[in-house]
Amino acid sequence: MVRWSLATMALIGLLAFNGVPTAKLNAKGQVMSLSELRWRDLDGNTMRWSDLHRHKAIVFLMLSSRCPAVPRYAPRLNRLYETYHGRGVAFIGLYPEADENLDKVRDHAQRMGFRFPIVLEGAADIARALNATHVPQAFVLNPQGRLLYSGAIDSVIKREVAQHHYLRDALEAALKGKPVKIARTEVVGCFLSLPEGGKSSAPRVTFAEHIAPILYENCTTCHRPGDIGPFPLQTYEDAKRWAKEIKFYTQNRQMPPWKPVPGWGEFREARRLTDEQLRLIAEWVDSGMPAGDLSRAPKPPKFEKGWYFGEPDLVLEMPEAYELDGTGGDEYRYFVIPVELPEGVAMEAIDIQPGNREVVHHANVFVDISGAARKRDAEDPAPGYAGFGGGGFIPAMMLGGWVPGMRPMRLDPGYAVLLPRKFDLVLQIHYFKRGKREKDRTRVGLYYSRAKEPKPVQLVV
Repeated sequence: MVRWSLATMALIGLLAFNGVPTAKLNAKGQVMSLSELRWRDLDGNTMRWSDLHRHKAIVFLMLSSRCPAVPRYAPRLNRLYETYHGRGVAFIGLYPEADENLDKVRDHAQRMGFRFPIVLEGAADIARALNATHVPQAFVLNPQGRLLYSGAIDSVIKREVAQHHYLRDALEAALKGKPVKIARTEVVGCFLSLPEGGKSSAPRVTFAEHIAPILYENCTTCHRPGDIGPFPLQTYEDAKRWAKEIKFYTQNRQMPPWKPVPGWGEFREARRLTDEQLRLIAEWVDSGMPAGDLSRAPKPPKFEKGWYFGEPDLVLEMPEAYELDGTGGDEYRYFVIPVELPEGVAMEAIDIQPGNREVVHHANVFVDISGAARKRDAEDPAPGYAGFGGGGFIPAMMLGGWVPGMRPMRLDPGYAVLLPRKFDLVLQIHYFKRGKREKDRTRVGLYYSRAKEPKPVQLVV
């Protein structure tokens, strides 16, 4: 579960599809039971449906302090609010999930810059009345309580430029008194986790005995603080909070990310769950995520913060940090690092350490002896230079790469990559955005071969 594309991925890559909300409506198309509800915003104002009749349209937004899609959408929601609240549209942000609390919601709403009313108390009741399923999710109603639109905010999934602006178009139609052309859409986002009732007292599958070993072996490598996974999976509470996403992405074999199709050869360290593991996950989620005896659960794995093989013989770092805007599309950037070595140096291992694992989608390391990459770098005033599909040079060789969950590469004893005496190390990095400004300064560690006459190899991709 890593970002929009992996799961965001990765989201971001973590996004759950096929959520088409169907609110409970009466014969007039009005949301049933909504008129009976009352709620309180963070400023202490108690509200009910009758308080909203003076508005031309009402927007309920499903939000969450845990969902990484919300920061990505926050700038767009704020722009929509600024555009429409002066035209008679009421915006109400709801935080209906089971594990929200006042401090968490207040802090999150402030960081997102939300200026519309935010509701925690009573939010779950509204979400149930609307039959909300995902975050972020929008519902547009007229003053009579008729549901005009429900679904996604826009059509952005992996790319930042939306082809369809569903919420904006619905509001324009509502303000003009016209029918909404697209009244329901599928939602891309996190599954909504509302407070639930009682659960089975005799579970067959528990986190402690069955689920923790699966997560710690296959997921926690990326799903831990400071890494690319958009949420941690280190504790029972983590797994319970994200249980619906875990089931969805594992059952669809989107997580763990593993592209090879079965039946075409076996791979070492394949990140692919067995059918039995998938069955256990599904049964655990469907039975209410029972904890089991947590004192008997395995301990979460610990990860080294330093270099995997110890201190490298040579550390190469981006000349300066690169800053990403919070919005916009993904970026592919090349960074040039001049290198001069003694004669006859051979590399047997490489360790690539992203400076900011939350925004580095993947990285590749190339050798350029032509000077073409250095020339491209000099033409771009920002650190590095942009490029997609090629960096404008023909690599003399590739030294390695990094993707989330990948261990550093070390060749078998006696084998090594022979390095030129002078070259430019070119670091290609794919960045994705998280809704706020971020900086990255990735490092590369090279380990020299100690063999007297290492057998030369070259990486082929």
